[in-house]
Amino acid sequence: MNIETRSRKIADIMGEAVVHSTLKKMAQFEMGKCQQKMEHLKKELAPFEERFGMESRNAWTAYQSGKLGDDGDIMEWMMLFENFLALRRQYEPIREAGV
Repeated sequence: MNIETRSRKIADIMGEAVVHSTLKKMAQFEMGKCQQKMEHLKKELAPFEERFGMESRNAWTAYQSGKLGDDGDIMEWMMLFENFLALRRQYEPIREAGV
C-alpha cells in the first residue's frame, strides 16, 4: 500500500483536518531541524571563508572545477559545505510544499 492510499485511509478515519494539521506540524518540525543545522554549519563555514577570502558557494564552484586544490583544510571546508547543500536540498522542497 503506497503512502497516498495510507494517508487517504487515515483521513477517512480521523478526518482531513487532523491529517493536514499533523503533516503541517511534521513539516515545520523538519524545517526547524534543517534550519538549525544549516545555521550551525554557516558558523563552521565562516572561519574558512575568512581564511581563504571567498564565500563557500564560490569556493565550491572552484573546487568542483579543480581550481581550489585538495589539501586537508580545503577538503574539510568543502565537506562542510556539501553537508550544507544536502540540508538545503532537504529543506527547500518541504518549504515549497507549504504544507
